Amino acid sequence: MPETPSIEDSLNKRGRRVAKLFRNAFSKEVVLFLVFLAVALFFWVLQSIQEIGEYALPVPVRYEAVPGQVTITNELPDVFEVTLRDKGFTLFQYYRQRRKLTIHLNPMDWYKKDGISYVDRGVIESRIRANLKPTTQLLSIRPDTLALFFVEKASKALPVVLNRDISLHPQHLLLGEPVLHPAKVTAYAPMDMLDKLEHVETVVLRAEGLKTSTTYKVKLQPREGVHYSTDHVLVNLRVEEFTEKTLSVPVTGLNFPPNEQLLSFPAVVNVSFLVGLSAYEQVTAADFEVGVAYQDLLKAENRLCTPRLVKQPPYVQRV
Repeated sequence: MPETPSIEDSLNKRGRRVAKLFRNAFSKEVVLFLVFLAVALFFWVLQSIQEIGEYALPVPVRYEAVPGQVTITNELPDVFEVTLRDKGFTLFQYYRQRRKLTIHLNPMDWYKKDGISYVDRGVIESRIRANLKPTTQLLSIRPDTLALFFVEKASKALPVVLNRDISLHPQHLLLGEPVLHPAKVTAYAPMDMLDKLEHVETVVLRAEGLKTSTTYKVKLQPREGVHYSTDHVLVNLRVEEFTEKTLSVPVTGLNFPPNEQLLSFPAVVNVSFLVGLSAYEQVTAADFEVGVAYQDLLKAENRLCTPRLVKQPPYVQRV
């Protein structure tokens, strides 16, 4: 005997049929509406881009750097706010390509020592118009005049001091002190500030496990109100693998009277040190001087005195 459909199944089938009919009718109406809307929007856009309109637009301005001994004390604008009049399509192009409207000014063209100069509207307008189409009207510029407050600074040459946090690979050493280029920089600032400056410090140079010679670009620490001839220095760290060497060096008398001389026992001492492999053969006993000072000998009990190292080459360590 066939199974009788339940009331719930019947309602679901009828509901789906009604929904399908409604959806088909609704879909046709929606599609038709969207077509008319798209056509209307197309004609509206077409009409809009042909209509004359006005548009406010920020025009970026870039300034050429001034020499270190000169500063401009007032704040200069980053943009000029301009109002343009033209067809909508042209204005839209300006909006999309507004970076191409950037103008460039060199403040030194209006330099006046310890004085005030003005860039008038005519100059600003001509720079802006150079990037506009002939059909475009330039209605307004804000600000329309630019003031430049010039002040000339004093200068002073200062040595550069390297701040460093460096570690070397095992069995390696640093050959001498780091070499800085330039070793001095020129600082520009008011004289009362320069009088307090004795050197310029770098930011901390951090390097770990160095085993080859390396050159780093290291920034100078900025100081408010002071301008430097450069903002960085090059630091050359000469690194080399080392070995130990021992030489016999004679003990000499230091500051002895002409009629006296030192007779020491032993007459020579062993000097041990670390040296880079490249300099191992060239270092000799003549590069060192070990001596006993006459005044130290007079003060010593039982004529026992510890000799001192007087001279050593700069490329050896841990003597």
